[in-house]
Amino acid sequence: MGGRHDAYGPPVVGRAGDRCGSQCRQLSLGVLAIAAAANAGSISMTTQQNAHLDGETLHVEISITNTGDEAAHAVTPLVRFGGKEVRGKRIDALQPNNSVKDMLTVDVGRLSPGTWPYVVAVDYTDANQYPFQAVQGGRLTVGNPPPAKIAVSSMKAGKLAKTATLTVVLKNLEGVARSVSVRLLPPDGIEAAPATTELNFDPWQEKTLDVTLTNRTALPGSRYPVFAAVEYDAEAIHYAVLGQGMVEIIPSETFLDQHAGSLWIGAVGLGVLFVVLVGLRSRRR
Repeated sequence: MGGRHDAYGPPVVGRAGDRCGSQCRQLSLGVLAIAAAANAGSISMTTQQNAHLDGETLHVEISITNTGDEAAHAVTPLVRFGGKEVRGKRIDALQPNNSVKDMLTVDVGRLSPGTWPYVVAVDYTDANQYPFQAVQGGRLTVGNPPPAKIAVSSMKAGKLAKTATLTVVLKNLEGVARSVSVRLLPPDGIEAAPATTELNFDPWQEKTLDVTLTNRTALPGSRYPVFAAVEYDAEAIHYAVLGQGMVEIIPSETFLDQHAGSLWIGAVGLGVLFVVLVGLRSRRR
């Protein structure tokens, strides 16, 4: 198959319910990713997953369906928790309207009460072996913690050719000073710098964090979600909140694109000057 391919991954969030008593809470999420060729078919990947904690092991059951009209290749689910990554079974080709299931387990150790962030992603390629990734942030709840008091008010990235600024607005929702860690979770192909930032908040303070996004391999025309995990500890409870923004990949501008306006003005100016010079020469004659 030829042509340009697009991929994006807006979330489809399911319900959360109890699975293993007071020690943890089940979380159901979905991920949608589409790859469409300019002169061919399309790949549409829909993923549903259930996650629960059993002792010190995180279990994530994943179901992946290709609802497009073109086969997806090298389809591989993965789970990231903390600094660990576990990859599932690799499917050589997932045909249209077909599904596959997998169960991934991650040894997360003994978690204190609170909320803990993790990432579920699906790697796949088109027939040209060009890679795409659908990514979704999730939170695992341990015990019965109160809501976090740090909020991600907004995340705005806009359009990305080579580099762009992602603006994250955060607010402290209580009259207590807090120190938090902000970790960016972009899909593969987009790099965030700094990847992790430590912020100190005064009571009720709002802050803006600017992060530079660099396009490494994402194709123009694609749309990708970018997540931010904000974490802090208070009174023996771990808190985590997730923010999400969308970034649109656009073609890199050429010199002509960047200076088209100036070149046009210069051309008009030269034309006017030429007419004036011709007129003066005619008068002298």
